[in-house]
Amino acid sequence: MVEPRTMVPAKQLLKAIGHYAIALALALKGISKIGHGDGYGPFVGLCLVAALVIVAATALHRRLERLVPSIEAIVYLLEALVGGSIAYLSFREGKHALPWAWVAVSIMFAALSVVFFTRGIRERRGGA
Repeated sequence: MVEPRTMVPAKQLLKAIGHYAIALALALKGISKIGHGDGYGPFVGLCLVAALVIVAATALHRRLERLVPSIEAIVYLLEALVGGSIAYLSFREGKHALPWAWVAVSIMFAALSVVFFTRGIRERRGGA
């Protein structure tokens, strides 16, 4: 028997919106670099693949969490790594303020990843 859909709590909805927003930003950043010539291919691929992975992991979160309990931490880590690569690329292109925003985003996502990894470890061990 199929269970009726339940409402998603506001906290989960906000997290999902945040993940979708960063996936959109990564996809747009990757697409914007497609016509920039040599050397940008790996960056474009990284942005687009990361955006697809983030969207898929967010959309299938409940199912994936059963298989990979730390999926949320992995998504935050992926967002931190791609954000860091965008910061590096922005520094290399000579931009001044934008790279620092991406550095802050990367640090925030890396911290969230650590929080969710450690929380998951404690929960699996039976602690609070």
